[in-house]
Amino acid sequence: METIKKIVLMCMFFIVNYIAGQNKNELTKEKEAFLIGMFNHFSGDLYIPEHPVLKNRLTFFLGGKQEMLKIFKESISLYAEETGFKYSFQQNDFLELYNLSSFNPFEKYYKIVDQNQFYDDSKNDKEYKVYSLVLNKSAFKENKVKLAFLVGAFLNSGKSVSDNELFYRGNPKYIDFVTRLLKDMKFSIIKIESPKKETAGALKTIFFKPTDEFKQILKNYNAMLTPKY
Repeated sequence: METIKKIVLMCMFFIVNYIAGQNKNELTKEKEAFLIGMFNHFSGDLYIPEHPVLKNRLTFFLGGKQEMLKIFKESISLYAEETGFKYSFQQNDFLELYNLSSFNPFEKYYKIVDQNQFYDDSKNDKEYKVYSLVLNKSAFKENKVKLAFLVGAFLNSGKSVSDNELFYRGNPKYIDFVTRLLKDMKFSIIKIESPKKETAGALKTIFFKPTDEFKQILKNYNAMLTPKY
């Protein structure tokens, strides 16, 4: 874990240290964006405000991605030390992250959307309204915040074809959001593969050429994976 901590500290330095005179709030936003990038955006962006327990769940992680989860756990631990944020992990069928603070520092990065869906809790035989949380582009104004999110998102949902061709894969709305940030940051888009209409729950993929800075950050996270596609 100490090795992971050193990697996290080194890479956050690369993300936040190339503009002088940043204030504490700016640095905090970058760290929050980095963490949100690693959230489960395929099935974890849900909000159940009336449920006594799930109202405080921030995200959850399915099986696999152990290296990413090590980085995530150490990163949120460092963030909590600096900000006083309180949280807990619960391991059931999957790993869940819960907010124990009186405030949610991540809510400002989302819009709440009513999808007219309900969660049926068999334990107390009640139904609870479920809302979707959609990433709010207006909360990602600063380039350094966008970059921090893109790095975190790559650790979770990205892979490499080669040193000069990477890709993100996920649900279409999430990939559309990533695409807007990549374009804002002047990344070169190679191609976008839309999901096949006949495939339920199909994923969308965007291939792009990383900047030298982006490649350097990923190398410091030891996150450049063996090419798989």
